[in-house]
Amino acid sequence: MITNPSSPVLSLCGGTPSSLSAKHIDECTNARSEKDLESLWGRIKDWFFGTHRVDAKLALYRMLHAETTDVMQTSYLELLRYVESEHRQQLAWLINEHERPAFQIGGYVVPSKVDWASQVPSEPPPSVADMAKLLLSLRYKGLPVLETLREVGLCRIVEEAREGALPEAKVEVNADRMLDAQLWFLARSPSLVDALELIGLHRNDNDGELAHQLRLAVEKALGGEDDDDKVAVMSRNAENLMCLVTEMFHDREHLKRTALSANLHVNPFNRTA
Repeated sequence: MITNPSSPVLSLCGGTPSSLSAKHIDECTNARSEKDLESLWGRIKDWFFGTHRVDAKLALYRMLHAETTDVMQTSYLELLRYVESEHRQQLAWLINEHERPAFQIGGYVVPSKVDWASQVPSEPPPSVADMAKLLLSLRYKGLPVLETLREVGLCRIVEEAREGALPEAKVEVNADRMLDAQLWFLARSPSLVDALELIGLHRNDNDGELAHQLRLAVEKALGGEDDDDKVAVMSRNAENLMCLVTEMFHDREHLKRTALSANLHVNPFNRTA
């Protein structure tokens, strides 16, 4: 674990201002058990003031002391629920290609456990509201995914235009071209796609209703943002991601079934061929 002494304070949700400071994070790091962090007086204060400091400290403790990535992921999501939305940039789920994923809490970076590669989508999947929180904290190669996905698509569209010797001024940007460009990006970002499937973005339904619900959940989570255009772009990016990841998942499953069928057909030991 890497720590930064200037770790910022994490403001917590609740009726009364409350926070986790670098000191509290150190307490969670050094605690021997959850009992070291939980007290009757702390619970009384949380109940009286409508805060969640004890719950947040326990979630952080479980995350820092987790023995599996699954427990770490669950605890990270729980911590996200207690942190004010305007402080979400201090919490990040860090994804890079060919590296173990990690979680950032203020100035702390906590690598996933060695079992991270064996993780499978959770059952049941996270709620749409939780998916939105996880997406908003997701960083791919250091960049916030929901904030930059549209720019990634635009860069690809411009790149295609240059490859075709088309002046940038004549480049047409529409919904279909944007989706194609974003699909191109995802196809070259397997670790990102794995992370998105892990939190359930491959589960969109046939009419796209779940993706639409995710869009609304992101809008709600961004309720404190003053920039309406930014909110619209990020929520649309979330909807696009679910549509594209679901399409990729079903295409991959179709290829698996086709390959299995072909293998059964040509296998001389297959009695049903």
